[in-house]
Amino acid sequence: MRWLAPASDGGRPITRYAVQISPAASGGAVEVVATVAAVTGLSNGTAYTFRVSAVNAVGTGPASDPSAAVTPSHAVSAPTGLAYASNPASYTVGVAIAPNVPGTGGGAPSGFSASPPLPAGLLLDPASGVITGTPSLPGTGTYRITASNAAGSTSVDLTITVSAAGDEVFPLAISPSKNGLVDARGRPFLIQGDAAWSAIAELSEADALQYLDDRQRRGFNALLVNLVEHRFTSHTPPQANAAGQKPFTTLSDMSTTNDAYFQHVDWFLEQARQRGMLVLLAPAYMGYKGSTDGWIAEMKSTGTAKLQTYGQYLGARYRDVPNILWVQGGDYTPSSSELPLLQAIVDGLKGAGDAHLHTAHWGGEPSFSGPQPAWIDVDTVYVNSPPHNYPFMVQGWQVDAGKRPVFFIEGWYENEHQSTPLQLRSDMYQPLVTGEAGFVFGIFPIWSFWTGAAGNDYDNDGKYPSWQAALGSPGAGDAQRARTLFESLDWSHLIPDVGNTFLTGGYGSWDSSSYVLAARTADGHLGVAYFTDLRTVTFDLTRMAGTTRASWFDPSSGTSSAVTGSPFAATGSRSFTPPGATADGSTDWVLLLQSP
Repeated sequence: MRWLAPASDGGRPITRYAVQISPAASGGAVEVVATVAAVTGLSNGTAYTFRVSAVNAVGTGPASDPSAAVTPSHAVSAPTGLAYASNPASYTVGVAIAPNVPGTGGGAPSGFSASPPLPAGLLLDPASGVITGTPSLPGTGTYRITASNAAGSTSVDLTITVSAAGDEVFPLAISPSKNGLVDARGRPFLIQGDAAWSAIAELSEADALQYLDDRQRRGFNALLVNLVEHRFTSHTPPQANAAGQKPFTTLSDMSTTNDAYFQHVDWFLEQARQRGMLVLLAPAYMGYKGSTDGWIAEMKSTGTAKLQTYGQYLGARYRDVPNILWVQGGDYTPSSSELPLLQAIVDGLKGAGDAHLHTAHWGGEPSFSGPQPAWIDVDTVYVNSPPHNYPFMVQGWQVDAGKRPVFFIEGWYENEHQSTPLQLRSDMYQPLVTGEAGFVFGIFPIWSFWTGAAGNDYDNDGKYPSWQAALGSPGAGDAQRARTLFESLDWSHLIPDVGNTFLTGGYGSWDSSSYVLAARTADGHLGVAYFTDLRTVTFDLTRMAGTTRASWFDPSSGTSSAVTGSPFAATGSRSFTPPGATADGSTDWVLLLQSP
């Protein structure tokens, strides 16, 4: 209730006001502050009137006229749709967690509870439901969190994994052989990446969690993302994120960083880390052929001095975020006069103490075919001629073996340019057979997170009405099967059979329409070959360590079948022909040769 102070106080100051309720409210209470009163304890469906009197040292003045009748009718509703920002949530013993914040619909919760109790060291605020703390014991469990009020409750199952400190995946490092990447415990790290270029700028937190949770379930452990997007969002201006925050207060000056924008980046990187995902992060995507797709014009207007300031800002902010691999360039091979723009960012990062690895994403060519600045720690293959990218894969091995790792960063995209499963899978299997550290898969509309308003800029095939509809595409399943297969093998020690001393006949020619790639471990315990068509090839089995089990793996279904007559003695040569079309009607197969 609100009222105006009376024009006269009768000669003595008013000390308070009194409020009369009619009919009297059972258990009601009135709290009066100045000319405002809060009234509680009224009954739904009852009509009440209120009269106000002024009180001073002499006594109580006459009551006002009754107010208009008020009938309380609001009923408290039960909370609905309880969800947590991180679910599943992954934490590390001894590392303080980012607050895991709940959200609900319906009525406001009055309290939260957990059953069973959360892992040791984690705390559930009974009033807000926010989970905080520092976990002290490793383990995985599912916890029923309930939000309730007087009208009812809603619950959600929250899965929490706490890893021992030694189980942390990040930061990555270059393997002792310099041919691959290893995690924080020295275990080989096979990149199963997803092209998610616009994820940071386009997605709201809720959409980002839906995307990240899906990709985690499908085995993706790396994301290729623009730190700052220039064109491909649905926002106005397109450089802003879903909350309307721009990365720079002056877009033509990239040193004018906006903390609010980068706070969302902080959140995204942490969510990826909790899901075991490396973020291949492009700090300044230059743009296809230097177009307005990217930041090259703004990089030039900013200049090298201020770009170094930008790099220093990023370095100071992200030097302790473990799951980053910096990607410099972006669909563009810089000229000698433009390389200093990238060098300035790198210098700023390193000058601020950032020690993350760096790679380059040049304009449709492998990074080892373009400029070779000293800051490139990891090379990339970026070509668009599937399923016949093998010359570039083999070239990568020949250039980089024993010097630095290389991985396949971009090729053809699913749902673009009428791409086929064979083309897409060749960009997964050919890198792994030729000693590379992994691959990045891509699909439209996920790379831009199109929601229906985007055009047909990249000749998309129209199979999916939204990015959500594309999450379960065949290509995503193919990517997961490729990683699962090779991680079950001694894949990090495979050496491509460049001289064809193992795969001795029928492999085709690099300038023909098909080719079979093969690799073998130095000890002869494992041989792998990837076929793009149904040709017959010959292997020298004396290169194997002993009796050899041979099997066919269908990359479209994940099923295996023994080769007729297997196992074979490790003597002489033997020919192998794929068993026919794969489950999805393609012609690509993986041949596995394994000796005890």
